[in-house]
Amino acid sequence: MFRVIEDTGRIAKSERKLLRRINNAGGAPKREYVGFPGGPPIRAEVYSGKGLGFWLAYKQLNNRFWNGLGVGDFFEERKAPTAEVNPPLNGIHRRCMGAFLQDESGRTWLAHRGALGGGRKGIGSNFFSWYPKELVRSAQDGDRQTEMILIGRLDAPGFVRALRGFVLLADAFRAGQSNPSNAVADQIGDDIYFDEFSGSTSYRKTASEVVADFVHGRIVRALKEEIVRLGHRVSKDRHRDLFVARARGQAQLLYEVKTSADSQSLYTALGQLMWHRDNASKVAVVIPGAVSDKARRRLRDLGVSVVTWSGRKTIKFAGLEASLLVGRQSTTG
Repeated sequence: MFRVIEDTGRIAKSERKLLRRINNAGGAPKREYVGFPGGPPIRAEVYSGKGLGFWLAYKQLNNRFWNGLGVGDFFEERKAPTAEVNPPLNGIHRRCMGAFLQDESGRTWLAHRGALGGGRKGIGSNFFSWYPKELVRSAQDGDRQTEMILIGRLDAPGFVRALRGFVLLADAFRAGQSNPSNAVADQIGDDIYFDEFSGSTSYRKTASEVVADFVHGRIVRALKEEIVRLGHRVSKDRHRDLFVARARGQAQLLYEVKTSADSQSLYTALGQLMWHRDNASKVAVVIPGAVSDKARRRLRDLGVSVVTWSGRKTIKFAGLEASLLVGRQSTTG
């Protein structure tokens, strides 16, 4: 469980640590004017360097720490900030788009409340709903629970890389990128992930597991979009990745998605399919790459259809239409 930090001293200490991380990564600060469309510039401490891939402009204002963020090297191409992460000086101020969070182990994370200022109409309210849900967490926010964008843990080795990922995603959103998964693949690659981030409550997964979790979400979304395009109703729940639904929402054809086709992944997929099958007439495993004839025969003998996926920027599926045909035949024949 995350909790918004309200203590004045703790917030100030966290802000200093944030700036120190950027400075140590090669962004030595210089006092510069940072401009805004239609508004006066702010004289701030600008942390920027070619190795960072982004810049941060810092200034303490009356009620908040202002952290303006932009893409590239500020000193080569001076642009207005792409995003701002502005923790309040104390307490809880939900109009400030930044916050420091504490996790169950007492560690400090940087978070964003999800609205971007400026730009086209609706940009503030739409950014949060556009942002990858794999990187959103709920936090105790005073007297309520609030979902926030979890940027990174301040003492994590990959924190600067994660902050860069946030800036690049914000920039992609402003540029009109419709799919955040494509923005990750096109502009960020694996840089958005960092060792200590996790999709579970333990926050102790390895980097490869974190990347697998995010890729899994991309595949499930792409699978859903393709099945809908083929004219079927789909749904999912906590235990099932995706299923083709009957009229009353019951599962007709159940899919289990894996990011690896190794033996352990197949064993896990089979167990999940059998355990959560309920009244589904057919089940299918969705795995990457080619499948050996032996494995395919064994899966077929167990009554499991095989769909394979491939691609990074655009995910394509082989065997999907055949699996849907099998599902349809099982209910009509």
